[in-house]
Amino acid sequence: MSRSVVRASVARALALLALASPLVAQRAATFGVTPYAGYMISSKALQGPLGTDVSNSAGALFGAQLALKLTPNLAVVGNVGYSAPEVRAGVPFLGSVHLGSSKIWLYDAGLQLSLPAGATGSLPIAPYLEGSVGSMRYEVSSGPLSGKATNVSWNVGAGADLTLAPNFAARLFAKDYIGRFDFKDATGLDVNGETAHHVAFGVGLRLDF
Repeated sequence: MSRSVVRASVARALALLALASPLVAQRAATFGVTPYAGYMISSKALQGPLGTDVSNSAGALFGAQLALKLTPNLAVVGNVGYSAPEVRAGVPFLGSVHLGSSKIWLYDAGLQLSLPAGATGSLPIAPYLEGSVGSMRYEVSSGPLSGKATNVSWNVGAGADLTLAPNFAARLFAKDYIGRFDFKDATGLDVNGETAHHVAFGVGLRLDF
């Protein structure tokens, strides 16, 4: 075999590798995990008589999100989060009064749509929008009394990922968990609560595999 044929074959092989490497890189990172920490603020869960109300205090939030990429810009996501805020009552002239403690588990799954990193500027930042549905599991205790309730939540969120290295990014996000606390399930009282917003702000690190 002549040297010219060998050189031509090597050149073609290198060209094929150059063309295939971006495709391999895209296919390699199809799964991601994002542990995060943040802060959650809740609106009123119950409006009572004479200007009274019941709500959760603001508190820390911890969790993790899993993502399975269907395309470079569309992913199926699943999330679990945990917060332990106080339960407080708003009473005219007295202000906010401690009623008890609570534990909240957040579970949801949905879709995430993102722009390519750098699409909105020179920095490797990829904004995204997210919509999901899931449940909020409450465990509430006040002295010797305790109760549990689970309600459906509808969730919308937005954020941005800042690429720090291949398959590694920092994340900033905001997410609203929208649901109605089931007072009858938790306390046995036939009371209709308000549709509440639980707005979470957080930071995380996204790792792709």
